[in-house]
Amino acid sequence: MDEYIERIRKLVLARLGSEPVKIVVFGSVARGENDHSSDVDVGIFPKEGRIDRVKVALLREELDESTIPYRVEIVLMNEVPEKLARQAESEGLVWKE
Repeated sequence: MDEYIERIRKLVLARLGSEPVKIVVFGSVARGENDHSSDVDVGIFPKEGRIDRVKVALLREELDESTIPYRVEIVLMNEVPEKLARQAESEGLVWKE
């Protein structure tokens, strides 16, 4: 799965790396508990309160159409309950600060 995580990371950073956001992978992948049925949770924390939704939509489409055999969940952390956002940020592996 590690090679797929790296491909996901590269796709995410290629699409959102220039945006003012913090990007973390969280959930089972961050905890090292993932298996072949795990999805990959990627949290996007906007630093200026907003994010380019077109870029996010294009990223989701690109991931859906890729040959990566895992479901990738792109989560806009300013749109989820604060408790989930705090947990994802504290346990997450930072891809972009």
